[in-house]
Amino acid sequence: MQENEVGTIVLLHGYGADAENLRFLADEWKQYFKDWNYISIDGPTAIAYGGYSWFDLGGENWLKDIIQSAEYITDQFKDYKKKLIFAGFSQGAFLSAHLGAYSNLNICGCICFSGGLIPMQKPAHKTPLYFIHGTADQVILPEWFEQTLQFGNDRNLPITGTLIDEMDHEINETALARATMQLQKWIKSDNLIQ
Repeated sequence: MQENEVGTIVLLHGYGADAENLRFLADEWKQYFKDWNYISIDGPTAIAYGGYSWFDLGGENWLKDIIQSAEYITDQFKDYKKKLIFAGFSQGAFLSAHLGAYSNLNICGCICFSGGLIPMQKPAHKTPLYFIHGTADQVILPEWFEQTLQFGNDRNLPITGTLIDEMDHEINETALARATMQLQKWIKSDNLIQ
């Protein structure tokens, strides 16, 4: 970690990938946010054919697994005093959203590519969550995007997002550009530069 870093952007991969999978986000964002540290983390469960996961795709209770993975992440950052931003894809997006909404970490915002938020029976934090989803996503259907934004609207939470026409289950150039623009807004805002 850098001595004078403002905070850390934590990258959380999707199912069957690993910590290297989202390194391109760090490579892109380092051009704009040089005073931030970047960490990419492997999910806690190794998959037999390679890669890792944050929760069991075939499981009946994704939320239970997400809560366990959130505890796994929280343990790694519980003593970290600077600011945190999470960026995740697919499973990592669900986990990022959960951390932003329900963890007690000092999270300033979460970028969630192709994921959603599973509500819990407790009030959500006012952490800004920004969702980016493709209209052609057949893995995590766009309904997740719509339901998540509706959840935020119903509870007056800072949950916003962009639906990208014809994008599949991926992070394309448009998605990356939108995410970078959102990070620029957050990092320039008062709550991130105090």
